[in-house]
Amino acid sequence: MIETQAEQLLACLQAVTVSTKGHLRKLHNFYLSMNWLPWPFIPKRLWPEFRFQPTRAIIFEQHQLIIEREKNLERRNFYELCWHLGGSQSDIANFKAEDVD
Repeated sequence: MIETQAEQLLACLQAVTVSTKGHLRKLHNFYLSMNWLPWPFIPKRLWPEFRFQPTRAIIFEQHQLIIEREKNLERRNFYELCWHLGGSQSDIANFKAEDVD
């Protein structure tokens, strides 16, 4: 990492996703805090700003369309559970009894 040029890091930051930018910044800051780098490649105020894509949940009409088209009863019930609990599919799939307080 010490042989990396600032121009190389900036070019990499423009070509990657927001998540990768965050990990590169954390790695850079970790190297600085451990004194593995004598100085920062890019000063803090010059790091590119993270721009996340806007996100939103589906609306009730979209949920109804999904439910109407789903032929698999088990999967349809799973989607209904996700809707009523307000969780994503992965959150609900990983839900355990120990998670309930």
